[in-house]
Amino acid sequence: MNKRFYVWLLAVITLLAVLSAPSAVWADGGNVVINEVQGGTDKAIEFYNPGINPVDLSGWDVPVYNNSNVLAANFTFPPGASIAGRGYIVLYLKTGTNSSSTYYLSNNPVILWSGAGAVALRDAADSGIDFMRFGISTISPPDGTAWSGTNPTMQADKNLGRDGLSTDTNQGSDWIAQNASLGAVNPAQQCYFLTISHSGEGSDPSAVPDHSSGCNAGYYHANASISLSGALPQDGWAIAGWSGSQDDASRRSSNTVLMPSSAHIVSVVYAEMPPAPVLVSPLDKARSEVARPLFTWQVVSGAEKYTWEIKRIDDNTTVQRATYDAAVRCDAFTCEIPAPDDLPLGEYKWHVVAYVDDIVGYWSAYHQLHIIPPAPRLRSPGVDAVVYGGRPTFKWYPVADAQRYQVEVFNPDTSQLGRWNVGTTCADFCEFRLPFDLEMNYGDYTWQVNVMKWDMVSDWSAPRIFSYTRLARNTQLAPESGSTFAAQPVTFRWTAVTGAIFYQFQIENMAGVKLHAQLYSAAAHCDAGECEISMNDPRLTGGSEYRWHVRGKNGRNFAQWTPWLTFTLE
Repeated sequence: MNKRFYVWLLAVITLLAVLSAPSAVWADGGNVVINEVQGGTDKAIEFYNPGINPVDLSGWDVPVYNNSNVLAANFTFPPGASIAGRGYIVLYLKTGTNSSSTYYLSNNPVILWSGAGAVALRDAADSGIDFMRFGISTISPPDGTAWSGTNPTMQADKNLGRDGLSTDTNQGSDWIAQNASLGAVNPAQQCYFLTISHSGEGSDPSAVPDHSSGCNAGYYHANASISLSGALPQDGWAIAGWSGSQDDASRRSSNTVLMPSSAHIVSVVYAEMPPAPVLVSPLDKARSEVARPLFTWQVVSGAEKYTWEIKRIDDNTTVQRATYDAAVRCDAFTCEIPAPDDLPLGEYKWHVVAYVDDIVGYWSAYHQLHIIPPAPRLRSPGVDAVVYGGRPTFKWYPVADAQRYQVEVFNPDTSQLGRWNVGTTCADFCEFRLPFDLEMNYGDYTWQVNVMKWDMVSDWSAPRIFSYTRLARNTQLAPESGSTFAAQPVTFRWTAVTGAIFYQFQIENMAGVKLHAQLYSAAAHCDAGECEISMNDPRLTGGSEYRWHVRGKNGRNFAQWTPWLTFTLE
């Protein structure tokens, strides 16, 4: 090979070496950066110029903040101050003698950096050039620069510095604890591999950033803050926790990792969700007059607690919700709780969810529950009452705040006789009279009542049966058949019968012509089981024979007529 070929080969090798080397990144266009911060008793700030040309620092200032976010010092570079290309300047936060690469404050301020602090660099026009903060500081960067990510932590025996390339992305991850190297290149930071995994059924989370500057994908500097997100369990599984993260107890799909100075594993832990409890009672669409009913469901194996919830059906708002320890509320088979508070009248739906090792399971299917007003208490007709009036009156005890009542009556053959809405004007009792007469339709009738209160309708009251019975046939007592009277008045007597309100009394001649037909009130003419009237009717004349009979009446309920008995007026 000739000499020209060796020169060409050396040039190619040199170019490849340059292209394969890590490249520097500067967020603020390659301007001067804050490159290293030294704490302890000899506090100092190092600045680095990544460009090839010098930068005039005349009038630039350096605000320094202490751990209470208060400005503790503000240094201004004197006229003529500059920083060479690829050069360093160190500012010591104490008094001393300035040089071209070392500057000091004009006094010795008290700067407390225990736990927090911040440093900014601004040009002569007060535009932000660079910024960093550490610990719990919340100072905002000046206009012209930015800051994001987790603040680095200042260690007692270490400085905070950028990597060997002075990478500046305006993020907390640009900074790492390192040995002091003021006025010189920062030590190269070692890269460590982060393994991201999971157990159970689900996905691995994703890491942002996916590497530290100067490191290959998946590798990070010590103390790099890494955000993890996107942990997604498969159906039927849930996040039970993490391993190797900053918050291993978290059940969220995101977390963070602070990279140690060694290879590290972070894992999301998935666990199977407990099954939905099986609801026992109240049954679905149950109706309850009890304002605080008992709720029962089957035990879920391994569950240590349950959450019970009840909502209104109309607007899906939660009315009551409570969590209960299984050890307190459950036996080997079922769990039971009363409603924590009275439930107003209304339509509800309730369900339950179980927790196993603090993993929330599936909610059960809803059961509907209607809290209804109590059914009215019936008064009369009483149980197995005998009714003679063809238009019976039904009475019941009033319900407070009732909106309306319904009365329903069934025929002896169980078909519905009718259903009527009734108002709420009640005194000691509410009542409703049948709007028509049962006439001669005798038999056992059934009646019941419900009530509407706050737009909720109660169950029907316990049904009652009454017997609508025909009036018994009365017995004539006097005059006996064939009796003779010299003159009027003539007194007629007969036995009273239960349920008769009136008695229909008739006299006719032997030709069948009715001479006297009248209703007589039982209240006015009956006493001690007998009824009596005294007759003096001008249509009844002497020398003639007559006949009489009588029957009881209540509405359209008529007893059978008594036989005809005769009498004669002389």
